[in-house]
Amino acid sequence: MLKEYQHFFLIICAFWLIIYTIDSLLKRSKYCIVFKRLGLTFSLGRCRCFTSYFNPYLQYVAHCFPNWFKLSFSLGVLFGFCTFFISLFVLIYSLVVLLHKAPNNRQILVLVLPGVNLPYTHVMYLFCTLLLSAVIHEAGHAIAALTEGARVNGVGVVLFGIFPGAYVDLNTESLLSKSHMSQMRIYCAGVWHNMLELLVAYLLLVLLPTIMWPGYSSGNGVVVREVDPSSPVYSPMTFPVGTVITQINSCSVTDVKSWAQCITEIIDNTENDGFCVHILDFNNYISKSQLKNFSLSSTPVDCCSPNEGDICFKYLPLRAPPSKRNVHQYRCLNARQTVSNFGCNHNRDCWMFKGERSTLCVFPSQLEQSRLLRVIHNTGPDLIYIGDPYLFTYSISVSDYLQSTKLLPRDLPDMLTTLLKYNISLCAGLILINVVPCYGFDGQWIFCTMMDMLSPKLGISESDSNTIKMLGLLIGTFLLTANVFIAMLNCLL
Repeated sequence: MLKEYQHFFLIICAFWLIIYTIDSLLKRSKYCIVFKRLGLTFSLGRCRCFTSYFNPYLQYVAHCFPNWFKLSFSLGVLFGFCTFFISLFVLIYSLVVLLHKAPNNRQILVLVLPGVNLPYTHVMYLFCTLLLSAVIHEAGHAIAALTEGARVNGVGVVLFGIFPGAYVDLNTESLLSKSHMSQMRIYCAGVWHNMLELLVAYLLLVLLPTIMWPGYSSGNGVVVREVDPSSPVYSPMTFPVGTVITQINSCSVTDVKSWAQCITEIIDNTENDGFCVHILDFNNYISKSQLKNFSLSSTPVDCCSPNEGDICFKYLPLRAPPSKRNVHQYRCLNARQTVSNFGCNHNRDCWMFKGERSTLCVFPSQLEQSRLLRVIHNTGPDLIYIGDPYLFTYSISVSDYLQSTKLLPRDLPDMLTTLLKYNISLCAGLILINVVPCYGFDGQWIFCTMMDMLSPKLGISESDSNTIKMLGLLIGTFLLTANVFIAMLNCLL
């Protein structure tokens, strides 16, 4: 039985096989002439488009602000120099983490594979982000080259499988005739532009609530976007899409971040929040289930017979012999009535609030992984959930943004948020990978040019410099290849 990602891989392979076959059959027709004019070429698993059409526009941009670009790309050299060493540290650290099979939250670089650790619904976000980042990266190289007086033959885009890319074709003789510093500006311009792209994306992400106003409001709770139909939380009548959640237990919810923090606090708290119940109200809260008292045991006690809406609560009695003061008693109470009272952590909290010593602080007593969640929302009575909080979180998709008008798409802010987050993450990854001294990457030329600049000043001979270049490139290539290979094995096995 093939796995889901294997089906996806087979579909991609079949698609490229069909494209390659059609291209091979039509190579002698007029179709071939048309595609040559457009600069389109096909091979197995790859489509490439090359053109010099944009050269005049790039030339115009480069000559509009030459001094500004010169300063910007000089800063790019400093940035490239710093990230060069950072990238080596990150690759070594990442390799150690992968070899020890540490959790994903300790990994800095994560291999993204559609259908494995990337949902198919996010493939388009990945595609758009990669294409945008690649174009901005190569535009940096092209503008830097034109600013330094080097010739640009043309630019192109390429598609490998489902992953887009871009490239710029520089005139080699023109490039090598420039000074080492000019070459460094050209080689580092790509990652420098990606860094500027990352900063712009982060700024837009921070300002997104302001940009989206007044079409969308935020900061007053989280909005339910989707509920898993197989989840016990699912109920089109009492918990519909568009519900605004403002509080979970005693934790206030204002946005997605506070929502996650509230869930984390509830999970980390081994004890559920308590609720104040007057001792005289016990009879009103006692369910129809048979009442039982139990002594303290090492495992939570279920004192209720199966009955919807009833759960077992534990409490410390007000008056008890010294030997039993810390021994819990248990009563089966109606959950909704009980949790509607004020919260507490000890009997004393209820005494201070009520001003009398006849009030008890009762706590839900469930199984070890279960919690009682009281979810306050705007569509009806509070939702009472008893179970695994992880399941509750995974069952519900929430958003920061409440739609103020139906003229705008409901999911637009979430789509933009996801796109910007992908942009930030992938830009950071592309920066680190591109400056690695690896064959075929910008880091190869950055490292070699850096050695050419520093060798005379450090008294290193040309032969020794070439040996250092070769060793550095081999080490960088090994580190990057090992990270990708081991990460892929960990994902697929």
